[in-house]
Amino acid sequence: MVDNYHYFEFPLSQNYRQLLRLENTFSHFERLIRLNTEASNEASLLCIVNLLEYLSRIDMKTELIRELEAQTHQYEKLKSNPAVDVTKLENFLEQLAKLHQWAINYRGRLGDDLRQQPLIKNILTKQSLHTGVSSCDSPELSRFCRLSADKAKSYIEEWYHSFEGLKTSVSVILRLTRELSSFETGSAPMGDFLIEKPNPGNTLLRIRLSKHDTVFPEVSAGKHRISIHFYYLDDKLTKLKCRKAVNFKYATCGWKESL
Repeated sequence: MVDNYHYFEFPLSQNYRQLLRLENTFSHFERLIRLNTEASNEASLLCIVNLLEYLSRIDMKTELIRELEAQTHQYEKLKSNPAVDVTKLENFLEQLAKLHQWAINYRGRLGDDLRQQPLIKNILTKQSLHTGVSSCDSPELSRFCRLSADKAKSYIEEWYHSFEGLKTSVSVILRLTRELSSFETGSAPMGDFLIEKPNPGNTLLRIRLSKHDTVFPEVSAGKHRISIHFYYLDDKLTKLKCRKAVNFKYATCGWKESL
């Protein structure tokens, strides 16, 4: 089934911003590795390096443990609800428990095991690699990138497997969060829309536009309101404010809490 919509997602908490960034990085990597060319394998490897650098700046392990525990707590409360599919609920809880145990048992920072791989360890010391692979900066990386596409890909896929637990945790948390709410209809006169008194349990805002729409949203979120403003790009790719009505769908996702 073809989805004729374009989705924009905005985190309503800092940990969900990190989850969305990681999800996008994993998706980008997997699109690259499927191409299996010298250039795409080089980009895939640098994607892994950038991911390791990002994980070194944040305590993602602690954030995952907290979020998995929060999700488990909320789903546990549904056990007494007779309208809930018990089998489906138990499957959710089992999956969350396995991921929580993986995160608890993981030693050190996420990615530490891969940081010790000799080639990766060397690459992480080369700050200039952000501009691309050059033999004057890293001869060993330049040599690696000249391996046959299939051989280089096999190494890269093995290294990427180190992120399987993290990738699965991010995917499960975001999937469950997205399923917590359905889309509502919104209309933004002059390109502006306000959500008053958002629920404190909201962690993610999703905005759905038709693929034929040329506008895009920007969001400002606070404790008492969420403001959505629509813009468009002119022929020079300058961002301009939309001054006409925009019809769209939106969903505020998260466990509902009392206001």
